[in-house]
Amino acid sequence: MIESLKNKKLHFIGIGGCGMSGLAVYVKHLGANVAGSDKRTSPYIDQIRKNDIQVSIGHDVKNISDCDIIIYSSAIKDDNCELSFARQKGIPTFRRGVFLADIIKDKKVIAVSGSHGKTSTSALLSWVLDYNGYCPNSLVGGIMKNVNSNVMCTESDYIIVEADESDGSITFFEPDILIILNIDDDHIEHYGTKDKMLDAYRKIAANTKEAVYVPDKNMADLFKDSLNGAQLIDFSIENLGFSEKFSLNNVPDGIEIEMVYKSNAPYKFYIPVFGQFFITNFLSVFAVSDRLGVSVEKFQKSLSEFKGVKRRAEDWGVVNGIRIIEDYAHHPTEILALLESLRNCHKDRIICVFQPHRYTRSKNIASSLADSMGNADLLVLTDIYSADEQPIEGISGEFVFKQIIKKRNANIKYLPNFDQILKNLLMIVKKNDLIVFMGAGDIGKLANEFKNELIKLQVVSI
Repeated sequence: MIESLKNKKLHFIGIGGCGMSGLAVYVKHLGANVAGSDKRTSPYIDQIRKNDIQVSIGHDVKNISDCDIIIYSSAIKDDNCELSFARQKGIPTFRRGVFLADIIKDKKVIAVSGSHGKTSTSALLSWVLDYNGYCPNSLVGGIMKNVNSNVMCTESDYIIVEADESDGSITFFEPDILIILNIDDDHIEHYGTKDKMLDAYRKIAANTKEAVYVPDKNMADLFKDSLNGAQLIDFSIENLGFSEKFSLNNVPDGIEIEMVYKSNAPYKFYIPVFGQFFITNFLSVFAVSDRLGVSVEKFQKSLSEFKGVKRRAEDWGVVNGIRIIEDYAHHPTEILALLESLRNCHKDRIICVFQPHRYTRSKNIASSLADSMGNADLLVLTDIYSADEQPIEGISGEFVFKQIIKKRNANIKYLPNFDQILKNLLMIVKKNDLIVFMGAGDIGKLANEFKNELIKLQVVSI
């Protein structure tokens, strides 16, 4: 176990990522002297600097000349000058997930895992427990709107974290309580096979001390022989009612869930976020909150004040009669779930602007994307967001486009750059369109530019 961090000098390589930035702030809260570097600026760097953490843009060995510990993002390659220099000098280096798993071992750890929904679930659980006086520490993979941050630092023994399977560091966590939301075929490029990825989930389940929560019997069957004394709890609810609520202009406003719990009269829960895909997140948080002693009535009240997470079905409003939504979805399962939810409530045209994410992922999932995008009346593809991956020969946005048109040969466009897309959208959009900007990269920049251009047109028309 890493010794006390108080007054130690830590440097974060790749500090501008969401996971790294939150961890840097949390480590500073623990008493460490923290600095970091990244190759470019990011929306999280301003938040880091507000916490008096020095950030260098650009990597240079001078940044780490007197460091005690180096923490690096899984996106950082071995030939990074700072990382390779630290290893040459014998400075201890830790991958982000491994370091996080180690420094929280003395906490009451609630870990949220799964291919999809980790951030929304972690944010909801953080809010419910904070609202009800548990004041947990929390490290979340997105900006929680209730606190306008991706990190909550307190003196509580509780800490809520996402156990990320993407780089294998999930196996280092030893949580008290574990939520497994789902297991999909994302990040196969790391594991090689889905079975090997499943083994990583079995390892964290085996490391869990008190309880492992899973969404159904099928998932329970996968883990029933993996536990070392922890309870295995299926958090599904039979006879659960679900309905979507709409605002006056017939767009998603939230969901209402009705269920019978412990043989009592039906309880109703309203969540001001939309999408049937959110139900699993809700049920897991309800189950864990109940275990920790949050009453149903208090849970209901805190739930109704949850504001969600930025970039998760985030509603940017209506301009000139056009609804704008941004979402982080980048895997076919996530894309299908979001577009189905939008189609359930929006009967007019849906335009999806999709930014493929990473060369390896795009190579693996391109052929299955068409099936997930059927609810988009018009699909616009950008070039691939690399996330600092090295290019793969023959893999580009055009490759993704050619794979999709094998199944969908109409109402699809490939426009590599944002300027082309912006000009095209402004020519074709009309009142009552819903446009969703989708992807795990920087697609939000385009959403913002598009909204600003619509506002200009609105002013001119007035």
